[in-house]
Amino acid sequence: MDSRKVDYDTLKKADTLARQTRILMDQVILDGIMKELERDKAYEKDLRKMQEHNIRNYNRKPISDLNLEDLLVFKKNLENLQVDLKRKRAELEASSSTLPKNKNNKN
Repeated sequence: MDSRKVDYDTLKKADTLARQTRILMDQVILDGIMKELERDKAYEKDLRKMQEHNIRNYNRKPISDLNLEDLLVFKKNLENLQVDLKRKRAELEASSSTLPKNKNNKN
């Protein structure tokens, strides 16, 4: 009967060690998840700040809420953008024409 007690005590200790090991492993996983959650929260906070900054700086409103003066400014900005895009496209086309032709590319 004494050997059974020793075996039972040994099994109980082994079971306790296994549980403690699982708890430690789970704690490591939990710590990783908590760090990831903190990173995600910080990223979300940064995104919200950028969004608020953009709304404040660019004063975005639906077009239907703009008055005539705002619409004229908006139209002028669009025209300037169109000119810039045409200029950049011309620059890209000019720079691409100076590149050596690739035999596989049928231009």
